[in-house]
Parts: sequence; structure tokens; C-alpha cells
Amino acid sequence: MDKKQYKEFYQRAIKNISQDYYYPYALFKKHLREFRDFKKNKVLKLEIHSELVEMCELHSLKWGLFSFSINKENLIFKSFMTIIANNILAVLNLLMAGLEYQALVVLRNLYEVSHTFLTIIIDETKKIEYMESAAKNNEYHVWKKHFTHRKLVETLSAYEKKISPDGDLDFLNTWRSSIYSKYSGIAHNDLFNVVSYSFAIPETANEEVLESSIWGGILSRTNQIMIEMADLLFYVDVVFQKLLEDPAIGFKKEYIVHDEDNSRDYWNYASELMLIIREYYFEIKIKIEQDNAQ
Repeated sequence: MDKKQYKEFYQRAIKNISQDYYYPYALFKKHLREFRDFKKNKVLKLEIHSELVEMCELHSLKWGLFSFSINKENLIFKSFMTIIANNILAVLNLLMAGLEYQALVVLRNLYEVSHTFLTIIIDETKKIEYMESAAKNNEYHVWKKHFTHRKLVETLSAYEKKISPDGDLDFLNTWRSSIYSKYSGIAHNDLFNVVSYSFAIPETANEEVLESSIWGGILSRTNQIMIEMADLLFYVDVVFQKLLEDPAIGFKKEYIVHDEDNSRDYWNYASELMLIIREYYFEIKIKIEQDNAQ
């Protein structure tokens, strides 16, 4: 619709609206203030684990520093690191806003982005086809060939077999299947998820009236979602570290980090931070298990 058509349509529509439907502007402003106040005053159905928040923020910092350090010839890796860092922040921001369902939608994307990132490091051929897909206008074909969930799992499982031939990492397939099934239900708006995430989790089994989660007013699943994100990011860190140490993989600091500014310092700091976060992860998991046992 061009501007002239839109103007004519708008003027006709305005004429057809009865004056009875107009609310005083001041009343709208009053409701808007109430709406903003409602969003500010969250009802906490749980005590937020500040250590979990901090650890996830450190993950975002780490991937941002890695991104800063990458040279322009490796834009693909720089871009993936940026998206991972920003997705982590997006999940945290949505959770703190009480938007738990929406946070899970982004978390599912983080799952796929991080697994795709690891896949293109593991397999050079897949990386090249991915990078050429836009120019060849065959993005869907390349995705179907290499980057569906099943294909990502095949690539990662094969690499896990390589680094642990005795099968110690086979449990990861069960973890991936379980978590992806949950995220798919969210992404595809299954009836159960749409209805259940519209309400807060009941505090007791005898709670008869469910509280609405409208406008993010109630936080009831936030810790669990952060734990799921922390588990995912821990896995990504471990595999990423293995890839950096693998002589058969061409993803090495000396090839991808440029010498300008403080790039090597950024890389080194991010690498150290990755190890620190790993230890922090175990401490927090143990603390949470102890708290839940009390």
C-alpha cells in the first residue's frame, strides 16, 4: 500500500470510529504508569541464585573477549562468538524481567548457535559450505545437509567418541535429546507449554488458584532455566577447549588472533576466564544441591 492509499484508508477509518470509543489521554497515561509500576514490582516465588547470574554474566564476558580478539579474516568465528555472548545476556535480561517462556525461546537458539559453532570448527568442509551458502543461495540445502539437530548431534557425537573412545561421554546424547525435546516444545508452542508458562509454578501442591505470569510479574522458574543455560555453556567450554588443544583441528590462536591493540591480551584473558568459570560451575552446582537437600 503506497502513502496515498494508506492516507485515504486511515481517514475513512477515523471517520467510522464513534466518539464513544475515545478515552481521555490522561486515563491512558494513568494506566501506562500502573503498567510500568507493575513490571517493576516483581513477585519472587524463589530466591534468585546470585552466583548463577554472575557465572552466566562471566560467560558472556568471556565470549565477548574472544570475539574482540579474532581477526577480520575469521569473521565467521567472531560473529558466532558475538551471538553467543549476546544470547546469554538476552536470556538473563528476559529472566530478570520475569519473561521465562521468552527466555527459553532464546535459550533454544543459544543451544543451536553454540552447537553450530562447534560443528564448523570440527569440520572444515561444513564450515566452507556454510560460509558459501549465502552467495550460492542454498542456505536451506546446507542447513538440511549439515546443521539440523540430528546432523549437529552426529558431528558432535563423533568428536566425543574421538576424545573418549571408551564411551564415557555417551550420556551426552541422552542430555541433548532431553533438553532439545523440551526446547522444541517451547519453540513450537506446544499447548502444555503455552498454558503452563502463562502461570507461575504453584508453591504447594494444594494451591488452588494459579497466579498469572502476565507482563513478567512473577519469577518462579528462573533458577532452573539459568542452571540449564550453565550446563549448556559448561559443555560448550569443555569441547571448545578440546578443539583448541587438538592438533588435527586448524582452529588455533596463532591463526585467528590479530596483533592489533590488545587482541592477544583479550584472548589470553578469555582463556583464563574459561578455566576459572569451569571451577566456579562445580562450586555452584554443589552449593545448589546442598541448598535443595536442606
